[in-house]
Amino acid sequence: MDRPFLLLSLWLSLAACGARIHSSELATTPDSVFFKAVQYRLSMLDSSRLIDPDTLENENARLAEALARYKENIFKMADSLDFDWLYIAKSADDRLCLVSWDTRRGGTEVIYETLALFKGTDGSIFSKVVSDTTDEGDNSTMHYDTVYTVRDGDKTFYLAQGFGQGSTALPWQEVRVLALKGSDLVEPAFFPDRKSTVFVEFDTHQFGEEDRIPTIKVREGGRRILVPVATEEEGFGGKYRQLVWSGSTYVAAP
Repeated sequence: MDRPFLLLSLWLSLAACGARIHSSELATTPDSVFFKAVQYRLSMLDSSRLIDPDTLENENARLAEALARYKENIFKMADSLDFDWLYIAKSADDRLCLVSWDTRRGGTEVIYETLALFKGTDGSIFSKVVSDTTDEGDNSTMHYDTVYTVRDGDKTFYLAQGFGQGSTALPWQEVRVLALKGSDLVEPAFFPDRKSTVFVEFDTHQFGEEDRIPTIKVREGGRRILVPVATEEEGFGGKYRQLVWSGSTYVAAP
């Protein structure tokens, strides 16, 4: 097996270290109707990729619609990190849930799509596709494994930690700021340079066989974030930059 691919596979498996529900287990739960509906839509994605890739955009839209229909079921489920099914990550306050899946639209770059399910002030559940905040594409391209709930006085926002794959040798990761505003989900620009995301890319060719790819670390309930710094060659020299919550934004700290 190619060493960069082996390193990337190991990194992705280490990143997905939270609770895990397998699709086979869900088939025996009361949510089996939901399970079957999602499995059908995922099978349609696989068929479209092989037979008619031009239909993938519509098939992914149909999957998003199916997930939105079963939003109550999803909120009751445990988090999931099942690559063959769905990534599901919920906030501790049970008001935000991110559901990610492989759209089958990429090659060595895996293009994920994420549907956010969130509760309004009256408890109603709304849905919204999480979009790329750059001009490079329409999807977030990440799957989100963890949602951190950050509270500061009467202010609450969320940090979504995501992972992706630019190619077999280019693991991606990010932390994205999300917040609820009435019946809408917004992305406050809390990070330096008025950004709502922190993004890191490494090149596994720059790592030894025993080296682990460092990940972004969220500490102190989201008030401190340690971001590994990539070298010019996209390796890792052991340095992290620290972002600390100031009460209104994240600021760089020594």
